[in-house]
Amino acid sequence: MENNLHLHGLTLPIPAGFHVMDKEEWSRMKLLADGEGTGLSDPGRHMVVTLGWKQAGGFSAALLSAKDLAKNMEKQICRAMASLGCRSEGVKTRAIGGREAHGARYRYTAQGTDMTGESWVVKEKKEIWYLHGYMRTELLEVSLPVWEEMLDSITIEPSH
Repeated sequence: MENNLHLHGLTLPIPAGFHVMDKEEWSRMKLLADGEGTGLSDPGRHMVVTLGWKQAGGFSAALLSAKDLAKNMEKQICRAMASLGCRSEGVKTRAIGGREAHGARYRYTAQGTDMTGESWVVKEKKEIWYLHGYMRTELLEVSLPVWEEMLDSITIEPSH
């Protein structure tokens, strides 16, 4: 059994309780972005983590920073989840994989359950990684430290 999840140079150690989503689980995810992706699920903690990667093309790759991408991502997420009452807590910064990452935390209600999501962007030249964590708000006290430990454990070795 693989103990790490890999996506184009990003390595995430898989914590106990999580499993790599199979095709059926992945197909139920309503993803906004194009590019490649994979995910983890922990049914016991009611947590889902998704990772995405894409190569930025041409002129936009040079112009857009991770902060610009995070602001755009935040708007797209809340627009897509407007019917779920999405409320963003704003864009913030942290280190992921030794790089500056930008992201946002947001809250929404899915099928009557209060949820918290957090999404991050890491950019290295033309490579962009997106990291998303979804957890029940009532379990945030337990789930958030797990999510933060996951973010802290990531390593990135870009393919260029």
